[in-house]
Amino acid sequence: MGWFYYFTITSVFWNFISYMMLVGLVLVGPLIISAYYDLHKNTTKSRIAKQDSLSRRVIAAGILLGAICLIMFPNVSLMPQQVERHFYPSFSVLTPEDPLVLELVDWFYGNVSREAFANAPFHEQMWLVDKFIYRTIAWKSDYDQYGMIGLLTSPHDVLSRQAGDCQGQAVSTASMLMAMGYNA
Repeated sequence: MGWFYYFTITSVFWNFISYMMLVGLVLVGPLIISAYYDLHKNTTKSRIAKQDSLSRRVIAAGILLGAICLIMFPNVSLMPQQVERHFYPSFSVLTPEDPLVLELVDWFYGNVSREAFANAPFHEQMWLVDKFIYRTIAWKSDYDQYGMIGLLTSPHDVLSRQAGDCQGQAVSTASMLMAMGYNA
């Protein structure tokens, strides 16, 4: 089970987290390599004893990788949702029609008049949106909020908590701009 969990996380989260998890292979690699070397070495041990040793080491390596995964990703219940979001991010993460995003747009226009915003140069418009997002959504790591590293959050997740990491702020900003009519 540890091997399955490890490779699922490594294949789905192919960003810096995957590279961090490669440390797990460095930790268990010597276990497996030494057992494989012992299997093919000409010694007085029987082949069955050597295979048994290899099997035990592979199981130990799987348990170690599973433990590493559970330390980094203890909230296993979020895995199915995260697999879907990593394979189809634009369909499940950018949601300009979400009621909370539309409420965010209304809140933005409550702070900045539509006319003044429309007449401002593009770079100033984006600066106003960026400043609004950073004042509205507090930065908080995914691990602190959800018990998982590298989570792909939706704007609904971020806005309902009024907190998110840089990725959460980015999808909220992109969804807000899409709801405002921009091609984000």
